[in-house]
Amino acid sequence: MPLPPVIGDLAPKAGVLRRVFGNTARLSGGHGLAAILGIAAFALAARTLGSTGFGELVVVQAYALTVAGICRFNAGGVLVRFGALCLGEGRRGDLQGLLLLVLLLDLASAAVALLLAELLLGPLVPYLRWPPELLAFARPYLVIILFAQSATPLAVLRLLDRFDLVAWHRVVLPAVRLVGVLLAMLAGGGLWAVGAVWLLANLADTAIAWALALRELRRRRLLEGMSFRLRGLVRPHPGLWRMLIAVNLRGTVGLVSNRVATLLIGALLGPRMAGLYQLALQIAGGLERVAEMVRKALEPELARLVAAGALARARRAALRLAATAMAVGWPLLALAAAFAGPLLRLVGGPDFAEGRVVLVLLLLQQAAALASLPAATVLVMRGKVGGLLRVSASAKALFLGLLLLLTPALGLAGAGLAAALGGWIEGGWLSFLALRALRSGRGSGPPAGSRRRPRVPAR
Repeated sequence: MPLPPVIGDLAPKAGVLRRVFGNTARLSGGHGLAAILGIAAFALAARTLGSTGFGELVVVQAYALTVAGICRFNAGGVLVRFGALCLGEGRRGDLQGLLLLVLLLDLASAAVALLLAELLLGPLVPYLRWPPELLAFARPYLVIILFAQSATPLAVLRLLDRFDLVAWHRVVLPAVRLVGVLLAMLAGGGLWAVGAVWLLANLADTAIAWALALRELRRRRLLEGMSFRLRGLVRPHPGLWRMLIAVNLRGTVGLVSNRVATLLIGALLGPRMAGLYQLALQIAGGLERVAEMVRKALEPELARLVAAGALARARRAALRLAATAMAVGWPLLALAAAFAGPLLRLVGGPDFAEGRVVLVLLLLQQAAALASLPAATVLVMRGKVGGLLRVSASAKALFLGLLLLLTPALGLAGAGLAAALGGWIEGGWLSFLALRALRSGRGSGPPAGSRRRPRVPAR
């Protein structure tokens, strides 16, 4: 039985950027609401717990997600790239094997991460400077590692061009957090109550993501005849392990550096300062989430163009996307920087207003992220994951080194300055590599990893 049409033409004739922005528009409704709800949930948590209690929640969350990030395979981009080839060539069985492999990696890495987090917690507590009551809260809270598993099903939805479902799924986590924290606040609950809300929100987020992905796969008959044999899952995807490991390491470097930064600030300046930094990061990350929407909408389009060998069109689309992101995003960042103090007071209360300088510096870091928006996706789709990993690892190591150097001398502003410098160095370096990757090869055919000519599925 032939595959139904799922992602369209691998070499569309026109409108790549139009489709990217169209899919971004589909994502924007849900993501925009999610951003508002997320900030509102953080604001309620900060006001319920106070700056110290909020900082304690932040450092425990950072520890759990740091260990999870080290162990987890960030396979979303890899799933989109190899899954697009499977769909374009009508290889339903290979796509099913790819899905099974990624699911098994998710489950195994989560179990290892939870065990590792529990084992390391005791030896690390003296360096983290956590009091006994915070350690008592942290141990049961680490189960959040098992609950945060929505990345793979969301990648499936992106692969199948269901950006509308991805968008509205994004509302789940912040909405559950907001309602839960509101109930906890009305009940007079403290750290334990808010922590329970965070756990339930992640569980709901993962469960609904998988329900949406499985429904869409069944609707398109992509699960028919699925075999659960474990042998030979990787064989139809040459280069998968190399790319999976490199992309995972790159994602780990990015996630771990941010979480480790929060942990280091908590150890150097206390949990309260870590809470100020995290709240500023949440506000600055508003535009980052918009940029992430565009990046995820770009992935399937670049996968099609690169698979068809249309490198010139891919280069033009990437450049126009970066220019548009800067033209729209930079004025918004400047406006947020001008009102940094009032924003922090509005969101977290008067106790958080002293984070104004670090918020401005984190907004400057986001300016660099917008300028280099398509770079990482281009490098993944061109198979240049080695260069991507080296740049990211070097930039994040520089960021953490600067943070350790500047934070004791300049306080919280030193952490923000380290983030801004690291962000601009990484963004510029990645953009240079991405442009070079799209100039090479001159569209000579499918990327490494597929020897067969892509076949356009019938509509």
